[in-house]
Amino acid sequence: MSDPPITPDASSFIERSPWLPYVALALSMTFLGGSVVLGRAIRADIPPMGLVFWRNFIAVIVILPFVYAPLRQQLPLLLRHWKLLLLIGFTNSVSGQALLLLGLHSSTAVTAGLINATVPAITVVVAWLLLRDTIVKRQGFGFVVALVGVAVIVVRGDIGTLLGLQFVLGDFWVQVAAVSYATNSVLIKQAAPELNPFVLFTGSTLGGLTLIIPLYAGEMLFTDARVDFNLITVVTVLYYAIFSSILALSFLIFGIKRIGPNRASPFSYIVPVLTGIMAIAFLGETFELYHAAGIVLVLGGVYLASEMSSAKS
Repeated sequence: MSDPPITPDASSFIERSPWLPYVALALSMTFLGGSVVLGRAIRADIPPMGLVFWRNFIAVIVILPFVYAPLRQQLPLLLRHWKLLLLIGFTNSVSGQALLLLGLHSSTAVTAGLINATVPAITVVVAWLLLRDTIVKRQGFGFVVALVGVAVIVVRGDIGTLLGLQFVLGDFWVQVAAVSYATNSVLIKQAAPELNPFVLFTGSTLGGLTLIIPLYAGEMLFTDARVDFNLITVVTVLYYAIFSSILALSFLIFGIKRIGPNRASPFSYIVPVLTGIMAIAFLGETFELYHAAGIVLVLGGVYLASEMSSAKS
């Protein structure tokens, strides 16, 4: 089977740009960080299963005209991976996004930030179990540095904040989502390398859409939760479909396929950092010294752990 239709100039640019996967991953985490803030803000307006259903449905409708040609070309290859596509769709849409949104109904921002910081470590464990990937000392040190940076930010530079944390059921769902996202990253790496990232995204999103339908139906039948379409819900769904789904996940797939799940996973530390920055920008919180210290530690740890120039994927 021939490769997806990528122009020679574009292909050459990608090959000459070893930094491109890192930019893609940073943008992906930016869009996902925005979805966490938005998910917490609209938790009373849109039920989780309904939001995930409409996110996936709109995402497929929007991207299909753009990906039709490579999708048609790679359809046989995509169908051979249908089980993997369902697993990727499940770990992203059902046990990932849906449970994260469910958890944000009761989980606090501080606790959710701490839990999210476990994703890279979980990814390393899952990658070792499924792919027998290894981690070098420099990467491990980078994980620790970035984790300290996240902790500094989420506890606001006050260790006493940790002692006052009270865990609720929502925290459990957020942790399950963290494990799911880590597993999702490793599963993406197992997809055929010749699969176009947007084709892989479309196939896995369709898989997630199929799996979320019965849960969405159950949410409407057995609860009072409904998606009331108004300006807030429409804008939210569009953000989740375009930025948090099409762009974020396609960039994530591209980054993981290029550098591997272990080197890509430290970028997850960017999410709680961006969440704090967005809170400052949109909720009127002030920028404190601990924000600066945490950001420096996170970025330094991400650089060390990703090992852009020397580590093997």
